[in-house]
Amino acid sequence: SDRAIDVRRRIGERLGLVLPIANLAQLRLYLGLYEEAEQALRFGQLSCGSALPLSRHAYFAKAAALIHLERGETAAARKQLQLVRQGATSAGDWSLLSQCERIEARTALEDGDVKRAKNAVRAAGEFRHNARGRAELALLEALVLRAAGDDFVEEATDALALTKQADDPETIREAYTLLHHAHLNAGHAEAAEAALVGAFVQRDRVASGLPTSLRERYLARRPIAALDTL
Repeated sequence: SDRAIDVRRRIGERLGLVLPIANLAQLRLYLGLYEEAEQALRFGQLSCGSALPLSRHAYFAKAAALIHLERGETAAARKQLQLVRQGATSAGDWSLLSQCERIEARTALEDGDVKRAKNAVRAAGEFRHNARGRAELALLEALVLRAAGDDFVEEATDALALTKQADDPETIREAYTLLHHAHLNAGHAEAAEAALVGAFVQRDRVASGLPTSLRERYLARRPIAALDTL
């Protein structure tokens, strides 16, 4: 009937809102707009309705997990990751599931749980990844070595090369920062300084393209502000 067709159309429109809204929330998070990111998620959940399939709600849950992680709220992040894992598994969405495991690794590192981080990185490694995913996985492997107290200069160097291939300023900055710590631990003062300069270049690459009001919020992000303490 025409009514049934209209209902299906409206459901399809709501489903089509999920990814753009989840991506908007993550973009706002990336810029340090935490409250605005949460607002985007609330808008998405209200707009898409309570009957949203778990496979689609998983994208909102992933964005929520990232917001919690950025704030250091690891228990809340892991709760959201359970929903991501369920939704991604039910839909056979292996790309989302690999992202979920990479976020899980970051929550474990934030908690200082090296064993859980290793397990999450191992799980993430079982999936195929795009360029950014491969770069982040390499970063996480190096971060796990650092957390375990092992040498990680080679792994951090490899991670930096992969992040440059992906051309993502966020992961390139993170890789340079990690390489700074690796060289510092190894007693390579000049190389450590050069890596830190690289991290600042990537920070400024993003900041310089933002209006003043957004630039201040971006520079106040926890991982960005931490650069000034190194």
